[in-house]
Order: sequence, then C-alpha cells, then structure tokens
Amino acid sequence: MEAFNPFDPVVNENPYPFYAWLREHDPAHYSDVLDAFVLSRHADVAAAFRDVESYSSAPRGGTPDGVRFLLGSDPPEHTALRKILNRRFTPGAIRVLEPEIEQIVAELTDELMAAREGGVADYVAHVAYPLPVIVIARLMGIPAERRADFKRWADAMVGGVGLDPAGAARAFVEMRAYFLEIVAERRVRPGEDLISRLVTGSEPLSPDELWGFCTLLLIGGTETTTNLIGNGLAALLADPALQRALREHPSLAEAYVEESLRYDAPVQAVWRITRREAEAAGTLIPADSRVLLLQGSANRDPGLHDEPDAFVLRRAAREHLGFGVGIHFCLGAPLARMEARIAVMTLLAVTEHLEQAGPARRICPVTEAEEAARREGRVRRRAQAARPRVRRNPVVRGLRSLPVALTPR
Repeated sequence: MEAFNPFDPVVNENPYPFYAWLREHDPAHYSDVLDAFVLSRHADVAAAFRDVESYSSAPRGGTPDGVRFLLGSDPPEHTALRKILNRRFTPGAIRVLEPEIEQIVAELTDELMAAREGGVADYVAHVAYPLPVIVIARLMGIPAERRADFKRWADAMVGGVGLDPAGAARAFVEMRAYFLEIVAERRVRPGEDLISRLVTGSEPLSPDELWGFCTLLLIGGTETTTNLIGNGLAALLADPALQRALREHPSLAEAYVEESLRYDAPVQAVWRITRREAEAAGTLIPADSRVLLLQGSANRDPGLHDEPDAFVLRRAAREHLGFGVGIHFCLGAPLARMEARIAVMTLLAVTEHLEQAGPARRICPVTEAEEAARREGRVRRRAQAARPRVRRNPVVRGLRSLPVALTPR
C-alpha cells in the first residue's frame, strides 16, 4: 500500500481489508495523502487515547474566540467541562429513561410495520434515523416541530467533513443561532430539561460554551446511535443463525450491542495532534504531527480477539474501542447502548422472521462510475485518489437505508 487513503471509495465502502494490511505491515503508517500518521493496532490506538500528554484533542490554533469545547479540549479544561455533564449521563440517570424510550421505540416500530410495501420497509428511515433525534430532543426540551431541523443539522455537520463543507457551514450558523436563542430563553424561564440544568448549574458557562454542549449532545446523540443501530441490524440480517440465537436468548441483547460496536463501529477513527515527540509501534512521531487513531481497525485486531472478522454473539467484547477509552470515553455510551438494545429486541418481538430485501445504502455510497471502474479493474493512482470529486467521511460509518422484509407474528 503506497498511502492509506480513507477517502478512496473502495476503502470507504469496506475499510477492513485495508486495516488488516496496516496492522500487519505498517502499524504506524505515514500517509502523505492525509499528511498524518495512522495507528491501526489495538495496543497503540488505546495507548494514544490514554496518553493525553502526548496526543492532544485540541485543534491547531485553538478553538474560535477561545471558547471551550469538550471534544476539542485537553485537561484541565476537559476535566472541568466533563464534570459538568457527567452526572447527567451516569448509567443510573439514563436508566430512568428506559420506559419512555421503550414507548418511543414501540411507536416507531408500529409505524415501520404499517409502512411495509410488499412486506418490505426501510428500517433506517422509520426507526434507526428518527429514534435518537426524538430521544435527545426530549432530553433537551426541544419542541417536536424542530426535530427535523435537529436531524438535518446533525447530518450536515457530520457529512460536511467529507461531502459538503458549505452545507456544514450553513448548518453551523443555523444551529448556533437556534441554540443561543434557546439558552437565552432558558435563563429566563428554566425547566426540567438538560439545557435548563446546564444554564442554572453552579459552573458559570458562556453562551458559546452552552451552545457547544448543545452541539455535542445533538451530533453525538444522534448520528452515532443511528449508525450503531443500523450497522448492528445489518450484521444480524446477514447471519440467520445469529438472528435465531438472539430470538432464543434475549439475555444476549447487551452482548449483541457490544459486538455490534466492535464488529462495525459507528465511529471508525478520531484525530489527534502530537504535543511532543511520541512513539508508536517502534516509529517516532514528531511533535505537532496529525495522527489518525483507527478504532475500527483496533477492534478487529487478531492480537486481541479470536476470529476478529466474524460477528460472535457470545464474545466478551468490552475491550473494544467503539466508544473510545480513557478521559474521552463517549459520554452518551449508556444512552446509545440502551437505545440500540431496545430497538433490536422490540423488532424481534413483533416479527417472526427478518431478512434484507435489497442492497443497503451507505452514508457515502460508491457511485456508479466508481463501481464500473472497480469491476473493470482500473486502479486509481494515489495522486488522483487524494482529491476525489466526491469526498467520503472516514470517521463515521453507517447506513442511510436498509430495506428489510418483515414477517409479523
């Protein structure tokens, strides 16, 4: 491999063979396409997550106007910001939401079954896509009529990393204006919602810091969960034995969610900047270097898991990096796990059989021209692949549609 290029359509469609090559042959690969080092083995990726003295989450040049953002901060700022939200997202705090989430999932699943045409409906469109939006909007006290805006903003912000920077910029402006308005309203008339609790908390936060929290909750609480639910169901549909096992042993639902996170993680990678010279897999990485930590590759490291490319329901998969590790472990992990578990078990409860009823469509599908080139064996050179017309997002992995044939009970 000349240079790992996650924007290449072939790599983006199925990155796992490329990850395997990196792990075996070049685990601290330098990609001149990315101008970054790429870490692919579990030990190295996990170590970089934990080594916040060497690997910084803060963007080069800092954040705009010096505003503190949780995802783009290092200790001690990160510690203070994380503390503010931690108590809102403990497993105990999330557990009280379970009856409400069960009701939401039941309603969405009923709509899914009612929407069948010829026995087929799109699971992403009817359940995986709206569920996290409804849940996070309710937590934040957002009116139901603004949920479509929520999802549009989240999609634009995530997709803009690769596909539409202008659309992402427009969504950023709209979202910031809306959240600043909500923050101002909640200062005057606080309620019981999450935004009100942040506004009235003991830690003084600026309006921009408050909207930064709102943005984190929106994007982290919707796109990632949608992709977790969709990727997990795709794996379930691909293996009838797996589907039977989960129907016969519902106690394995949590194991199914963990293996979904390991097998086809909704977040495939995160970026870091080295604060000082670091070493990974015997390679020295200079200070101020960009580093891509491949969680998706680390999760399939054969040094950690037997049969890493198989979906094994009874696997003890808690060492996966689907939610990261260390101080940047995903704040919303308990909520995402709960939503994914309830979604799949509700679907199995109302159906006798499920099977995929056509090709799934990924967030960034391979175009017809790219597919033709692949069939004909044409290989694009590195220089051409570096700046493709349609850019993929190498960080997130998920489905935009998943047609399912549903046989009701």
